Amino acid sequence: IDNVVMGVANRVDELNDIIGKYSIDWDVTRISKLARAVMQLAIFEMQNLPDVPTSVAISEAVRIVKLYDTEEAGAFVNGILGSYARNLTSEV
Repeated sequence: IDNVVMGVANRVDELNDIIGKYSIDWDVTRISKLARAVMQLAIFEMQNLPDVPTSVAISEAVRIVKLYDTEEAGAFVNGILGSYARNLTSEV
């Protein structure tokens, strides 16, 4: 857990840049802190934790955001993370 927390904390700007790239017409600062933090974690997992399947990282992120934020935020997070994941697989 420490490695994941420190990994996300040390790469916050990079992770926010990725979120900004996929959240077309949305400034990252307009995204709720919770949704942003959850997306940062999911992107970090997709990039650095091969034992966590991409689909699991996305579905858990969406589940958490729907539970603690809103349904609409869940759909937003799903769209951003899904687009990012498709881009990852197209680069391979």
